[in-house]
Amino acid sequence: MALVVAAAAALFPVPEIPDTGDLREDLVACARAYMHDDGREQAVLVSLLTAARYDSALRDAAHAAVGSPFSGLFEHVLTRAVSRGLIEKGIDLATISEIFPAIAFQYVAALGRRVDEDLILRVIDGVLLPALRVT
Repeated sequence: MALVVAAAAALFPVPEIPDTGDLREDLVACARAYMHDDGREQAVLVSLLTAARYDSALRDAAHAAVGSPFSGLFEHVLTRAVSRGLIEKGIDLATISEIFPAIAFQYVAALGRRVDEDLILRVIDGVLLPALRVT
């Protein structure tokens, strides 16, 4: 199991947390971390996620190695935006930070589609920024 998770993690290196000074651009950069041109990466991820449904230890290991670092990008950027006064305090950042990763999962695992620039911009501009009350 550890070898499988390590192999998957090697295909998905976690990017640096973006800090462009612009919340929208930082969110777009977080979402672009989910773009993969190589269909092999997508196949490995789908296989890992499918197997993890039936094995809680594999699920926990995969989440720690692959899932959490990527979804943590959004949470970090949003928390920083609150501290900079770009987002009101009291907004449910934990839930909002899960939106793009959940949609990316739906695209990849359920629909067999790739995350692309169009999806990224539709979710950032049409869902995340409005939910954050940023115009």
